[in-house]
Amino acid sequence: MFGIAETMYAQQQGEEAPMRYPATVGNDAEVMAIDVNDSYPITIYHKLDSIVNGFSKINSFGDSYGNETEVVNMSLMVWAWRSKVLRPAYWLENFLKDSMPVSSKSPNIQITNYRVGNSTFDKVALIGREYSAVDVNYPDLMVFEMKYRIESTYRKGCFVINNGC
Repeated sequence: MFGIAETMYAQQQGEEAPMRYPATVGNDAEVMAIDVNDSYPITIYHKLDSIVNGFSKINSFGDSYGNETEVVNMSLMVWAWRSKVLRPAYWLENFLKDSMPVSSKSPNIQITNYRVGNSTFDKVALIGREYSAVDVNYPDLMVFEMKYRIESTYRKGCFVINNGC
């Protein structure tokens, strides 16, 4: 399992067009490519699609808007080999949905909800979007993308020191 991936471009020697591929990038700028030919039975990585911030009118009073909200739209990319997983893609997708938490609480973020959205099983389109110059003739490979949202509500400027703000 990889972390949050970014799309990287690299120029290959002798090629005119740069190669596109997903990779994780460490704080030291070290790039770790995510390889479609990996020997792992399942390869999973997240992609950050967007972050939307706003105000919640719930529990507001007077000029105060109350709590702030943050919605993070994510993609979970899953690559699995049929001969190693021995289950269909929709089974694996359902297993991952069931494994995701519904909500969580923390001191600074009052509550966080996790919402699973739609899933895409178009292997050729997904491989073409994630990689360039990759042969997609892998009947044994299952690929799908599962969209999900992380919705957090918090009080701006509130830092928990002992028992709250």
